Formats: sequence, C-alpha cells, structure tokens
Amino acid sequence: MNLDYNIFLELAVIPLDIIICVYLHLRFNKGSNVNRAFKSFALLVAVTNIVDVATAIVTSAKGAVPNWVHYLFNTADCILAAASATAFVFYVYSYVQGRFGIRNIVFQLPFMLDLVLLVINPFTHLVFEYDAAGNYIHGPLFVAVAYGIPIATFLMGCGYMLIHWKNYRRAQIISMIVGMILTGTIFFLQMLLFDDYLITFFVASIGVLVIYLSLETPDYEKLIETMKELQEAREREAEASAREHLSEEVMLA
Repeated sequence: MNLDYNIFLELAVIPLDIIICVYLHLRFNKGSNVNRAFKSFALLVAVTNIVDVATAIVTSAKGAVPNWVHYLFNTADCILAAASATAFVFYVYSYVQGRFGIRNIVFQLPFMLDLVLLVINPFTHLVFEYDAAGNYIHGPLFVAVAYGIPIATFLMGCGYMLIHWKNYRRAQIISMIVGMILTGTIFFLQMLLFDDYLITFFVASIGVLVIYLSLETPDYEKLIETMKELQEAREREAEASAREHLSEEVMLA
C-alpha cells in the first residue's frame, strides 16, 4: 500500500515517546502538581503521535477501510491534538496556581469547541468527510479545527507564561519564546507547503524531551514546593507572633 503521507519522522520518535513516558511514570510517581501536569502532557503527546501515524495509514487505505473507521481515527486524531495543546496549558498554569480547576473554564473553551465540532462532524461535514471511494475531503472548518485550535491553545499557554513571567525561570521564558516561533513556523509550513508530511508531533515529542532535559526535574520541583511551604510556615508564624504581641498589649492596657 502506498501511503498518502510521509510518516517516518513521527514514526521514528514513537520509541522515544514510550521511553520518556515510562521514565516519567517511574520518576514522577510522587511528584508535585507541576510534575504530574508535565507527565500528563508528555503522555498525551505520545498517544497523539501514535494515533496520528495510525490515522495516516488508515486514511491511505481509502476504500479498503469502511468510512466509519476513517471517521473514528481522524476524529480521535483531531481531538487528541487539541487535548495535547490543552495539557500544555495545564502544565504552564500549574506553576502559578497549582491544580487546574473548573473555574478556569476560559482555558478549556478551545478544546470544548473542538470537541463539539468533531462530534457533529459526521452529520455536518464541517471539518472533513469521505466519499464512497474512501477519499479524504477537507471541509470548510478543517484548517480552523486541525490547525487553528491547537495553535491558539498553545499560544494561550505561552501568553499565560509570559504574563506571569516572575513565576518561571529565565531559561523557561527564553525556551518558550523560541518554542513559540519554531512551533508556529512549523505549523504554517506544514499547513501551506507540506500537508502530506507528519511533522507536528515529531516536533512536539522533541519538545517534551528538551523541556525535561533543560527545565523540568522532580528534584527541582520538590525544592520549589518545599520552599513555598517554608515561606507559608514563616508567614503563619509571623501572624501568630503579631497576634500574641497584640494580646499582650491589650492585657497591659
């Protein structure tokens, strides 16, 4: 079977994805909120990479595969792409606020919109469809869903990091700016010139590795968490001391 897509870059990093996820599972087993958010991000990138490759193979099979299978794989691929970008936002957010709660609904809106459009797509064909011969046909919202929503979500996370830059190390800010430029460039190149090359999650997988090697370690995050707990304990002690001093003054008066 001749493939309609060049899958070899993403196929090559699947073993790397698996190794990273297994290592993070073992090393981050009792990590901080940041550690857990990073582990979820890495896992979603790995799963999406595998599904992206499988989707390219299924799509290339055309009429040899039932159309409902085509819809299943492509829908899962698009949803996972948006979920990976959202997991990146969770990771960035965890540095400032810890756990990602329901009150942060604004960060989840792009993913929810993506989910709705893909669920109704088999009936509306707004994103993609397949003809009787199994040919893949882009719908009017294909670019917005396949590229726009993941890019917008990723940029949302980058923007949040830049706004709260004091909560991050200098190396993280620099890496994020470089990552924004490279990721945006690669997305647009794939969208405009190399639509038949699977390179998005090859880059994402390499990005996960770079983030871990240069920025993210369980020991560092545990140190940060310990320092925060120590600072909170000092503040509580200072408040208790102030109350005790005030009580003594009141009694003396």
